Amino acid sequence: MAQEMTAEARRAFLSNGTRTAILATTRSDGRPHAVPVCFVLDDDDVLHPQHLESLVTASKDGPRGAIVSGRWRRFTVVAGKVRVGPIVCAPPDRRGLETLAEILEPMGEGTICGHSLLWPRSLLAKVPWDERLSANGDSDFFGRCILAGAQIVGRQVGMAYYRSHQGERVSSATALRRPLSAAQYRLKWSQLLLSHPEHEIFAPAMRNGFMALLIALSGLPEARALVPILKDAYWLWGGEGYFVSNPPSNPFKRLLASGVLRLGGPSGLHWLPAPARASARHCWAAARSPFPRAASRSPSAGPTSS
Repeated sequence: MAQEMTAEARRAFLSNGTRTAILATTRSDGRPHAVPVCFVLDDDDVLHPQHLESLVTASKDGPRGAIVSGRWRRFTVVAGKVRVGPIVCAPPDRRGLETLAEILEPMGEGTICGHSLLWPRSLLAKVPWDERLSANGDSDFFGRCILAGAQIVGRQVGMAYYRSHQGERVSSATALRRPLSAAQYRLKWSQLLLSHPEHEIFAPAMRNGFMALLIALSGLPEARALVPILKDAYWLWGGEGYFVSNPPSNPFKRLLASGVLRLGGPSGLHWLPAPARASARHCWAAARSPFPRAASRSPSAGPTSS
């Protein structure tokens, strides 16, 4: 007799190996087409039941070779209640380099989310995943796809829900591996883009990213050899002085963090009491994976339906 699975049982089932299915569609000329689909448990993010179908349809109708990005919303669970943010969608026509600059920007809100994109198999075979990155692997892959000629176009279809966590995500790497991997990712892209003829497009995002990493890693014994390299890269991208990227909303904490930075540099934030230090260094959350950005505030209350 069939029994309903508990949340723990569903998570254990989905986490045990790779679950696959077959997505069958019909090409525009009437020929059948079937592709394998892998189901991956990625924390508590949610897709609307027709999300994938909508992306497939939009991809058929979109420009040849374009990567379709559908709609998505951020949500959070507070005291057992779900709060849903506004609907977000990428622009319908934007230069690839401008999209890349958005991906590299660790602060603020982006317009694309990993779950809102449908990638063709041919591109997955062309651009390999960088297994060395325990964090930012998705941002690195998307960026290299753009450098390879892919264009991401927004379409008002589908609905993906990205959960904003107050604490650690289930799928997160260890606390130390995350910033170290983010530094590896940022330095990799610094080398890729410094010689680009339009590298100035990426300069603000690179400065913000390096500044956030300097705040997160300065003073940590494990990152002692890495911090001078990050500082050099920050100056190469036009950095002038230190600043609190994605500063605290509290004006006193913001003023305190700025003063400490001016007097003692990024490592000076470690002198602050624990609560103030946490507020001053919360910008690290945005630096670790800009896909989508870590929100500085929870989504506003709103309806939970799509």
